[in-house]
Amino acid sequence: MARRTIKPSVLTRRRARLYMPNTAVIQRAALADDGEGGQTETWSAVAGGTVDARIDPLSGSGDRIEIEALKESTLQPYRLSLEWGAPLQDGDRVVINSETYEVLSLDTSHDGGVAVRAVISRSR
Repeated sequence: MARRTIKPSVLTRRRARLYMPNTAVIQRAALADDGEGGQTETWSAVAGGTVDARIDPLSGSGDRIEIEALKESTLQPYRLSLEWGAPLQDGDRVVINSETYEVLSLDTSHDGGVAVRAVISRSR
């Protein structure tokens, strides 16, 4: 019987998902006619956007870049990690445990092909 070989990157992604205890639903805005000549913003789930997730508060030293970007904001920032390949974009929203978060910025500095990362905050 032939042995099946798994690429190291695939194995690493599988291991990373073990540390993602939550499920996130990625939502994206679209404009719809309101029937009175204007438009209304509506949010809906993105195809393929229900993914494994982990959310952690940004702490300080290692998160300096993200915290600098939010210095003037009163929002509590969090780091979001999603399974690799999640269709997350700037401006999306993410719903985790019935809480809605706004994507403030994608974090490509730790890409490595293992997880999709972003800085988020609770929606007001």
